Parts: sequence; structure tokens; C-alpha cells
Amino acid sequence: MLKLLRTDGFLAYVVANGATFAGFQVRNIAQSWLILELTNSSFMVGVINSMTHFAILICSVPGGMIADRINRKQTSLISKFGISLVAVVTAALVFTDYIQLWHLVITCILLGFALAYGNASFEALMFDLVGRVNFYRAVSFTTIISSVFSAIVPIIGGLLVVSFEISGMFILVAIVYCVSWLSIYPIPSVSRRNSNISSLRSALRDMRDGIKYSFKTPGVNWVMVMVAGVMFWGALQPVIPAYTRDVLGMGAAGYAYMMGVSSIGSVVAALVVFLIGDIRKKSLMLVVSVLFYSIGVVIFGVTTSIYIAYFGMFLSGCAGALIIIVLFTLVQTVVDETVRGRVVGVAQVGMQLLGIGYLAGGLIAEIFGLSLAIIIPAILWVLLSILAYGVSREFRSF
Repeated sequence: MLKLLRTDGFLAYVVANGATFAGFQVRNIAQSWLILELTNSSFMVGVINSMTHFAILICSVPGGMIADRINRKQTSLISKFGISLVAVVTAALVFTDYIQLWHLVITCILLGFALAYGNASFEALMFDLVGRVNFYRAVSFTTIISSVFSAIVPIIGGLLVVSFEISGMFILVAIVYCVSWLSIYPIPSVSRRNSNISSLRSALRDMRDGIKYSFKTPGVNWVMVMVAGVMFWGALQPVIPAYTRDVLGMGAAGYAYMMGVSSIGSVVAALVVFLIGDIRKKSLMLVVSVLFYSIGVVIFGVTTSIYIAYFGMFLSGCAGALIIIVLFTLVQTVVDETVRGRVVGVAQVGMQLLGIGYLAGGLIAEIFGLSLAIIIPAILWVLLSILAYGVSREFRSF
């Protein structure tokens, strides 16, 4: 543990990662609530929030190619600066009451492009810092810190809402993203064998090779299917704020507290994993985690009690942290080093099927109601997980 903490640049990476994670979560909380207040529609919450993920979807594979070819620290710096700039502009628009829905659409798209440009580089950077042997423990530790950030920051945001309304939360997002950007500077640059920028034809070939490797390598292909399965998590996100407001009778601060409780659950789970150490049957752990996540959100989605809802979100937060740890570890460690950045880029594409989830969840809520919009994606995610584990022997071996 001490060796890991003494690794040059690792603590700076942990802070940058935690701030990024918390910033994205609090931005989703603030933006989802603002859209809900402006439109009174879960579907519109899903439509506008999906823009970020579709922008990332377009650019993630090129982002992975960049991660294998260009200095990962410099790429991460540029990306984090762009994210911070978008957050500052959004906060200014909200604070001055100039914000309109089309502003949110534009900022969502710009944020997606900035994230896509640097996500694969930033994620691959941790592997460069700690190596394969320490990677699982490093992921667990960064998840703990990210979860702590994500537990504290929404609660602070909820308190700011009381005094400054929703603009206080957007200002907090801008501050947190700037912390993430500045934290990249102390991280050392790691020399890359393939740091030269080659021809467009070569770049496109590398992009194709990353996709081919991801979906034709036994076991890895089902890891990618499980990554894509996070669309079911995305389907829940436009529904939770409406359920919190319309069924539980809570305001913006209450919604922030609810998500903070979920993050507290993530802290607990990540800490347990960190103390236990590496787990051999990661694929089985992933399936079980999806099951318990789904149980948690269903509990949330069928109750009218605030306290039971808190319990459901806490349980889903515990399981959600495990899902993140296992998926992130599998994507980084079961692939060849020479294509790791490109495979991470492909995984980022799969993650951005969240956008489809956002749209589907909002549409289901409009047609069938809030509770079914929570229950249906939860059940489908469990069925997908069982299918992956049952079909692929290679996946079960991870």
C-alpha cells in the first residue's frame, strides 16, 4: 500500500480522477434538475443529457488511438482544460439567468468532445504509473477516493442550493473540474514507444484493429458487451430526479442528498474491496454486483418512503462501485499492452450507449410511468449479465 502511494504522480492522479468523477456526477444532478424544472419532462432530461454521451460515442475510438500515440499527460491536460472551460461558461449562464435549453444542448456536446479527446489517455495513464501488478489495488483505491468525492460534493451542492438555488451547484461543478485540470500537472510524463503521429491511413488501421481485437477475442468480446450494458444504468438516470420530486416529495437539495447517499455506499464497497485485495473470479463478482445494483434501484423505485429510498440508493451505490472496479480492471488487464489504449477507446464507445439508455428511460417514463421505467432496465441488465456468464467460458475464466 505504501509503495503504491509513493508511486510518483499516483496521488495527483487520484485527486484528478476523484474531482472528475465528482464533477460529472454533480453536473448530472444539477443539469437534470434544471431541465426537469424547465420542461417538467423526464424524456427531455434524457434527450439533453444524452447529447454528451453521443458526442463521446463519435470520438472515443479516435481518442483511444490518440492514447496509444501521443503523450498521455498532455492529452489529459488539454481535455481537462476544455471540460473546465465548458463548466465555467455553463455556471456563468446559470448564475446570470441567461441559461436556455439550447445552451445546455451545446455545452453537453462540447463537454462530450472534450471528454472523448482525453478519456482513454487519462484512464491508460494510471496503468503507466502503477503497472499491471498493482493495478487492481490502484483501481480500488481510486474508486474509494472518487466515491468520497462523490459523496461529499453532492452534499455540499445540496447545501449551496439552499442559499444560491441551482446556480450554486453549477458553480461548484466548475470549481471541482478546475481542480481536476490543475491536478494533472504534477503527474510525470511516461515515455511511449509509439509516440509519433503517423499517417491517417495508419491511424484508421489502428482504429479498426482496436475494434477487431475487442470483439473477436474470446472473453474480451463479452467484457465489451457488459460495458455496453451500462446503457441500462443510463436508462435509470432521467427517471430518478422525477421520482425524487414527484413521488418522494423532495427538492433539488434532497435529490443531491439522495445521490450523496448512493456515493457513500460506493465508498463502503470500494473500501472493502481495497482491504480484501485482488479477487480471482471478477466475472462472477460483476454478475452478482449487477444483481444487487438492480435490487437497490427497484427498492428505490417502488417505495414512497424517503428512508427506504435512501436504503435502496445506498445498496445500489455499493454494487455500482463494484461494477466500476471490475469492468475498469478487466478492460485494462485482459488485453495486450500494444492495443490497450485503443481497446479502452472502444470500451468508451460502449459506455456511451448510456445515451441510448437516457433516451429509452425517459421515453419509458413518459409512456409507462416512473416505477416501470426503473424496474424494466434493472431486470434487463440482470438478464444480460447472466447471459454473458453462461455463454462464454473465457469470460467466466476472468
